[in-house]
Amino acid sequence: MQIVTMSSKWGVQLEGDTFNLTNLASKINHSIKSPASFFFAMINNVHVLRTQRWGGAATAIDAFQLAVGDINLIRGCLDAIDGCHAIEPGTVYRFKADGRYDMSRQTHLLSIFAHKRMEDWASPDEFSELLAKAESDRRLRAAFSDLTPDTPWIDIYRSWESLKDFHGGEHKMHRAFKAEQKRIKQLTRTANSFRHAKAYNVVPDPMPREEAIIYLKDLLLRTAVVRGVPPVSQAFEPGQQVQLTNYEPDPGQPASLNKLSLGRPINNI
Repeated sequence: MQIVTMSSKWGVQLEGDTFNLTNLASKINHSIKSPASFFFAMINNVHVLRTQRWGGAATAIDAFQLAVGDINLIRGCLDAIDGCHAIEPGTVYRFKADGRYDMSRQTHLLSIFAHKRMEDWASPDEFSELLAKAESDRRLRAAFSDLTPDTPWIDIYRSWESLKDFHGGEHKMHRAFKAEQKRIKQLTRTANSFRHAKAYNVVPDPMPREEAIIYLKDLLLRTAVVRGVPPVSQAFEPGQQVQLTNYEPDPGQPASLNKLSLGRPINNI
């Protein structure tokens, strides 16, 4: 079977703790299922997230804007399943057919929180299935994307509303989680109080923000578990090998911002 080389027009550098980026890159690169899948390339020891999905972007700014939405979703899924520290999208890379690339810098902070040991991490397949399920429905995508450990209550409210909408309303949420009606009502009351700009302390028995985030993540994961995995468009055949190209600069043309650099492929995986 011929080895497929993954490629894309655009890539976005992810900045953060190496421990967490390694976890994410391993999950992404070991669960590639089609030419349009996300994948990571290493460029001068920098983690660059790539996908053909951003190929329609005409400029680096357009590509960055497309990437932020996907990074939000990936971040939300990773936080729900494993957790990780702060991750920031930084330099945007444009790859060319001749192996050269150019770069544009733009930074946007995405904060996430980690508290799992490496041995407790989910497998790449588990993460891939969760991401596919979240991507397949606009309400689940919004619920995962809006939720992080530093999320303010108004975003918790939006995430909660998206999850309730997915289930068909709060009454159906009660039926789906019969033993937890009291906590669901508590979360609803507290979230609604911030939507209507009421003082937190006037809500009877309010749910603390940190507890609400943890509980909502748990509900999202349990919702995703019972959802079928959507089919992959143009999926690879079972056993298909893919090649991921990493880069280092040509010694005669060192990489710099806004300057074309010759990328030499190294460490093909």
